[in-house]
This record gives sequence, structure tokens and C-alpha cells, in this order.
Amino acid sequence: MIAVSKYGIGVEANPVMRELLQGGLIAVTVVHLVVVGLVVTMFHVTIDQFRSAAPPIHGLLVHGMNIWIAVLVLVGLVVVANNLVVIVSGSSLLISLYI
Repeated sequence: MIAVSKYGIGVEANPVMRELLQGGLIAVTVVHLVVVGLVVTMFHVTIDQFRSAAPPIHGLLVHGMNIWIAVLVLVGLVVVANNLVVIVSGSSLLISLYI
């Protein structure tokens, strides 16, 4: 939000997020809360599957969950790094990768 307020919507690399930003802060907040709710629900379902899984499948589910968490953390770090670069330089790393 800081980068958008400073440089405008054009610096947003994600077209979905760009559309949300045009809808205003309420649209961004509502969509993000819905996504958080979906992720929490999916996590809860996965934990229930862990509890009811047989031992051989349990190991696969644990590895799958570890990979899922690693991907979420990695994507989050990329987004944070990109946002910091936008705030400092005014251009997105992700947009420059596509060009």
C-alpha cells in the first residue's frame, strides 16, 4: 500500500492485485480476509487428515505439509523483497523480470 500510494497502481506486478487496488481499501481487505479464511480452513482439513491417516500415508502428508509451508514462506519473502524494492526504487523486480 505504501508503494502504491507513493508511485501509483502501475508499479503493482500482480494484475489481480492491481484490479483490487482500483476497487479501494475495502475491496483489498475483504478479499484478503476471504483468502486467509480459505487457507485456515484448508490447514484445518489437512490437520484432520493427519489425525485419521494410516502411518505410511501420515509420512507423506507430513512431507507435503512441510513443502506447502516452505512454498508459502518463500513466496512471502519474494513479495516482501519486491515491495521493499518498489518503495526504495519505484520499480518492481517482478515487472522487470517479465520485460
